[in-house]
Amino acid sequence: MPKSLKWLNYSTQERPNCKLTEITHKLEEYERRDIHRFELVETKKMRDLGFDKEEVEEWIEAELEANDHKFNNYLRDAIKIASQEFLIIKISDEKLKEKCNKLKERCNKFDWCQNRRQINTSENLCHLCFEQKWK
Repeated sequence: MPKSLKWLNYSTQERPNCKLTEITHKLEEYERRDIHRFELVETKKMRDLGFDKEEVEEWIEAELEANDHKFNNYLRDAIKIASQEFLIIKISDEKLKEKCNKLKERCNKFDWCQNRRQINTSENLCHLCFEQKWK
């Protein structure tokens, strides 16, 4: 099914012998898989961060797992980058891909600073907040 398709209504009640009956099982399977994927435990963390169903799908298509919810949130809210832009950047340069993977690991481990819009260097603080706290 194309991603642009938001909703599809179909029925075979009036014409039980129509050609649609041949693909009805595939449509139902697609619906179940689509609903199931959005309701998985992993995607719940993304939904809790305000990602809607379409955004969850887009980030997963951009080769980021739902488990990377903190990094996905950081890219979307702090860096202001869309999932497709990230995918283009990520595949364009091998060094950049490696750097993204390191940032992703650190962000998923420590989260990111909402005030400074950068990845934390420790459990609760980014580098600048840490320096400010110890001045």
